Amino acid sequence: MTLSEVKALNRFSFDDGLTKEQFELRAGNTYIPMFFNMLNPIDRAVNFGVLMDKARELECADIIFSTAQTIMKQENCPELFELPEPELTVKKAVPLSPFPVNSLPKVLSEYLKAVSDDVQVYPEMCVLPMLSVLSVCCQGKFEIELPNTSHREPLNLYTVTIAKPGERKSGVFNSFTAPIYEYQSKENERRKPAISEYQANRVFLENQYHNAVKGKNASLERAKELKKELDELKPVNPLNLTANDCTAEAIAVSMSNNNGVMSIIDDECGVFDVISGLYSNGNSNIDIFLKAYDGTPVNIRRCAKQIDIKNPLITFGIMAQPKAFENAIGNPQFIGRGLIQRFIFSFPESKQGERTQSSPPIPENIRNSYNELIERLLNIPTPEKPLTLRFNRSASLILKDYFDYIEGRLKTGGQLEYMSEWANKLYAKCIRIAGLLHLCEHSGAEPVDEQTAQRAENIAMWLENHAHKAFGGIEPDSDEITEKAKYILSRLKTNEYKVLTFREIVRLYRKIKKSEDFIEPLALLEDKKYIRKIPVEYLEKGQKPSPKYKINPLIYNKEFNSITAQ
Repeated sequence: MTLSEVKALNRFSFDDGLTKEQFELRAGNTYIPMFFNMLNPIDRAVNFGVLMDKARELECADIIFSTAQTIMKQENCPELFELPEPELTVKKAVPLSPFPVNSLPKVLSEYLKAVSDDVQVYPEMCVLPMLSVLSVCCQGKFEIELPNTSHREPLNLYTVTIAKPGERKSGVFNSFTAPIYEYQSKENERRKPAISEYQANRVFLENQYHNAVKGKNASLERAKELKKELDELKPVNPLNLTANDCTAEAIAVSMSNNNGVMSIIDDECGVFDVISGLYSNGNSNIDIFLKAYDGTPVNIRRCAKQIDIKNPLITFGIMAQPKAFENAIGNPQFIGRGLIQRFIFSFPESKQGERTQSSPPIPENIRNSYNELIERLLNIPTPEKPLTLRFNRSASLILKDYFDYIEGRLKTGGQLEYMSEWANKLYAKCIRIAGLLHLCEHSGAEPVDEQTAQRAENIAMWLENHAHKAFGGIEPDSDEITEKAKYILSRLKTNEYKVLTFREIVRLYRKIKKSEDFIEPLALLEDKKYIRKIPVEYLEKGQKPSPKYKINPLIYNKEFNSITAQ
């Protein structure tokens, strides 16, 4: 069993919307007593970690920890420890780059700046919702051919913007998506007569077919004619551009009625809960989302009627709170099967504390220009087969250099090796973005030029910066602190200590010469749940007592060590 599979053994689940007070009450009455019957120490540690994560989310970690240890002691049960993290490294935060706003076509850059000013957020909050809207408009209509190959990429994107509650995500989202919903409403009003006519014709033909198959007027020849008419009757359905809280099967049905495309636009990230199994007893069903990233045909036979989609495409445009994103990126199904690696990410900085009571409204001419662009792209008809966009020679040369730049850093020891599954898709993501930017200023018949290629490369490099944040938020840095922490841990494992004082640790591990050189390695071990510092009472008389550390007994557990060694 791998560590990811072990962590998936969570027995605890918490009701949505629990208040801090409700959680504290249930912890003492329900959750903590569940540990009495957990005999496996790994299972116990995993679930205690789940409990403490929820407590930290509700800002009551100290009281839950204290309550848990008190109850376990009263019941003569083992003290609770969380599962140690196997990757023992000091990590440095990746400084996040500002979005290169000037890499956008004028109509987009002006609108993005105006929305940022109006809602009072940084541009990084606006970028991916904007790109998602372009993706909604263009998916299924065009493909873009990679330079010097015959391979083609569709123009849909999977995006997620991660920001804390209260960061005005909905205000940003609505500013970019409003013209989509306005267009959909107008189009469905226009289609009403055609939809009514189609439905009436279908009901009439179905009744005629039924009469031709059964009853006193049954006629095989007439039945054949009516069946042919039914098959040739072209469906007219309402336009349905977006969805959010729906199952994979419902998405597939919507796509089959909508030229094989659909968009999941959600500023609350509920879709991750749905595809994790919210409505299916915890069973993830992500096949449609894996295949609809690049148009792999879908054949579903689990619904009442079979669904076949030759070129399925989905756009994801999601805004998520950090905790929801952490749950998604930590989901073994999502990460193990490559769903998360299909996404691009943005982690906007907060303007909290800098905002003012008033802000400049979006200028009418800038809003109109953006709305007209979205309407123009939506009005492009969806052909039977997507049209092909191609790069000119100069653009191809720029993109070749970028491809080589990525590939060189995917080598063993390279900057991108640790997130290679995502980085292997980065070049294609750049190509897709180039196609979207091109259609904002040019027709599909024109070649994609070098300016657009360079713009897309600039944006892709910014996306790479934020992907480092997504896949750990950090870059590993094997420095002296890490090595000293590993040394202390290796020495701890040779003797089954339960508690050690700081002075005892200094005396035992003389390879580290100075006592002050123990402080940061011990802090790292504590952060990774290998040890736990015990509060020491100091009465300001005599020598200050040495800090004490409890040792997580799992470091002596053979099963845990065999799992983390995999």
